[in-house]
Amino acid sequence: MKNEKRKKLELDVFVGLKKANFLFYSKFETLIKGKGLTESTYNILRILRGAKGEGLPCHEISSRMLSRVPDVTRVIDRLVGLKFVIRERDIKDRRIVIQKITAEGLTVLKEMDDPMDETHREIFKSFKKNELDELVLLLGKFLENK
Repeated sequence: MKNEKRKKLELDVFVGLKKANFLFYSKFETLIKGKGLTESTYNILRILRGAKGEGLPCHEISSRMLSRVPDVTRVIDRLVGLKFVIRERDIKDRRIVIQKITAEGLTVLKEMDDPMDETHREIFKSFKKNELDELVLLLGKFLENK
């Protein structure tokens, strides 16, 4: 009987996480689509902004992505076409191509920062700080098992 209760509890957690993901993504998608971005392009721009102007090669961007993207190069091609990213050869090793965020890319992210922050506040408004701290710890524990 304990095993059945655990199975039900695990299913309840799984369904809750799936519903939460849908809620997060639907609110997030509304914001990014307004700027002509996708989840992947937005994530890449944030990663490149975090590189503080140094830029990153594709494999490094791939390793930092929140969700798997099979062809990061193709996604970056779209950002280059939008003039949000430029490519440069590495000075020390010309075989390596470095992606850097442009001023236009930084502007788009800056325009989205406040609306994103507001969305996060709205989503988590019913949580106390200690509950959010606990949730971060629990999610970290969950992600260790990946």
